[in-house]
Amino acid sequence: MVSKTCIKTFTGALMPKGSDTLVPIENVEVLEDRIKIVKSVPKGFAVRDVGENYKKDEVLIKKGTIIGFSEVGVLASLNIPQIKVYSKPIIAVASTGSEILDLGVEKTNDSQIRSSNHLTLEALFTQCGAEVIQNGPVDDDIENITNFFETSLKKADIVVTTGG
Repeated sequence: MVSKTCIKTFTGALMPKGSDTLVPIENVEVLEDRIKIVKSVPKGFAVRDVGENYKKDEVLIKKGTIIGFSEVGVLASLNIPQIKVYSKPIIAVASTGSEILDLGVEKTNDSQIRSSNHLTLEALFTQCGAEVIQNGPVDDDIENITNFFETSLKKADIVVTTGG
């Protein structure tokens, strides 16, 4: 049965009860107070069931998810303007010790060793999602160590050192 009734609607709008098909405006001609369909579409075209995007009690964004463009779209579609998030921690890293040499620095005596701890920690923290301020080796000098801590505590959430 064809009721021969149509209304103008907009993309994404709720369709009136009993509607079963949407015919795009490009597929019709307006002739005074009548509409002529010049290109037909199948029954049910462009019709979506209310709530078909999500199931009841479905978890849409899991705790710990990094919020990207698709998560923003889901939140917007649910009219959620703001959520609690955690920013990446900023971690300052250094190895302490006058015997510690950074990569590329030439040895001046046989008691010196290469520092790998600060680089290993940087890689680990970065892999876990932190931003790292790499300070490399810091000499066993009260002024250097004090300067490292004072500077790092102003910029970082966490300060990690290895050494004696």
